[in-house]
Amino acid sequence: MYDFLVLRFGEIFLKGRNKKAFDLKLEETVRAKLQCFPDVRIKRHFDDIEIRLNGTDDELVKNVLQDIFGIHTISAAIKVNNDLESIKEGVLKIAQGESEARTFKISARRKNKQFPTHADELNHLLGGHVLANTDNLKVDVHHPDLNIRVEVGFHDTRIYGREYRGAVACRLAQAAKCCSCFQGASTVPWPVISCKNAARLLRRFISKAPLIQVIGRNKK
Repeated sequence: MYDFLVLRFGEIFLKGRNKKAFDLKLEETVRAKLQCFPDVRIKRHFDDIEIRLNGTDDELVKNVLQDIFGIHTISAAIKVNNDLESIKEGVLKIAQGESEARTFKISARRKNKQFPTHADELNHLLGGHVLANTDNLKVDVHHPDLNIRVEVGFHDTRIYGREYRGAVACRLAQAAKCCSCFQGASTVPWPVISCKNAARLLRRFISKAPLIQVIGRNKK
């Protein structure tokens, strides 16, 4: 049902001038992980990475991507033309395909402000279209089973269905070195961290985190 997955970044968006280096590192990791899926195509944008599925099962790809730190969310989506009828049919396709959902919500956003229908009006029109063409779905704007997000762009419209959590809150630290010290203290050439924090840093792509024992002077 879905055409592609969209990966949104975690803490990477907070980076400054070196943001591109972190984006490239994440893209490199994604490409390496997805080598087992020869049909997928990967394209990096300024604020996300797009994974074109080309017939590959989105669940299989998602399971691999959820192990990659630095990804905040993984959204399954389709693309349609920038006209109201195409958007309606795309939203209905996702609503009917998610058979386990019992409640839904439409969240529309216009990147393209020239699109004639405003976001609030889109929410009502699309929600009404889904209700009129389904039997088991009800609207729940607070805690929906399915939040269908509509993003009207300049050339096409993205419609998002399922959304999965990634390995959140994990920055991609490049070429960082650290060591963990216990049983005393001493001067070492790397930043000294506790054993507890060493485990946390390993989840943030620290390249080296050796655990060493340093014996210092006993305090009197």
